[in-house]
Amino acid sequence: MSLHSLDILKSHEGQVDSKSVIKMFEPFMMEGRNARILEVIEHRSFSILPVVEGLYNMGNLAAVCRSADAMGFGAVHCINTLQGEYKQSSRTSAGADKWIDLRVWDQGTTHALTFIKNAGYQLIVTHLSKDAVPIQAIDWTRPTAFVLGNEKMGVSAEAVTLADQCAMIPMAGFVESYNISVAAALIMYEAQSQRVRKLGKNGDLTEDEKQKLQAFLMMRSVREGPTLLKEMLDRPPRFWQERGFKKAFQQERASS
Repeated sequence: MSLHSLDILKSHEGQVDSKSVIKMFEPFMMEGRNARILEVIEHRSFSILPVVEGLYNMGNLAAVCRSADAMGFGAVHCINTLQGEYKQSSRTSAGADKWIDLRVWDQGTTHALTFIKNAGYQLIVTHLSKDAVPIQAIDWTRPTAFVLGNEKMGVSAEAVTLADQCAMIPMAGFVESYNISVAAALIMYEAQSQRVRKLGKNGDLTEDEKQKLQAFLMMRSVREGPTLLKEMLDRPPRFWQERGFKKAFQQERASS
C-alpha cells in the first residue's frame, strides 16, 4: 500500500518512471552507495506498518521513524488528532523520514484506520484491555498495522473499536508502560524476528517494487534530489542528452 508514493516521481512538468530516475541519478552516486541501497532494499518490507496516533512530542515520531528504518520497515503513518497542539523537536527536522514513506493523516482516526484496514492490513492496537494478548501471540507474517497512542492518554476509543486485536508488551517491573518510541521498537523487533524465523527473511518486495524503491532512495541520497530532478527535466545535462534520455522521455510522455 505505502509504495503508492514511489510508483511515479512527479515533476512540475510531467511524470517520470522509476527506471528513468535510476538512470538520471546514477552519475551522482558516491562509490558503493548504490550497492548499499540495493542491500537495504533486499531486507525492506511494507507489510508491517507502525501507526502513531495523536502524538504530542514530535521527537517520538522521529524516533519511531528511525527504528522502522533500522528494522527494515519502509513506512510509518501518523494520525494528527491534536490540531497543531504538539511539541516540535529539532530531531524531527534531522531527516527522520528521509529513508521511509511517512504519511500524516489529518482526517481523523476512523478515516485513517478504515483506509488501512481496507488496504488489507490486520489492525493491532496496543491497549491493556481484558482481551489483550502479548505481542508474541500476534501473527506478524500477515500484513499488519499496529497503533500506538498519545503519550498521556494512550490510544483513542475509535482505534480500540476498529481493532482486530488488542495487544500488550509483557512487563516485569513496577512501571505500567514504555515510552512510545521504545514500545514501537520492541514491537518491530518482535515482528522482524518472527518474520525471519517463519518466512526465512523480512524483505518481501517484488522486483518491480524494488526498482521503485531504488529510484526513491537514490533520489533521497543526493542533496536536493527532488529539486535536482526538476532541474534536470527542465535543462538536461550533456550526459543526459548524449544518452538520448531527453528524447526518450519526451516520446514516452507523448505516447501516454
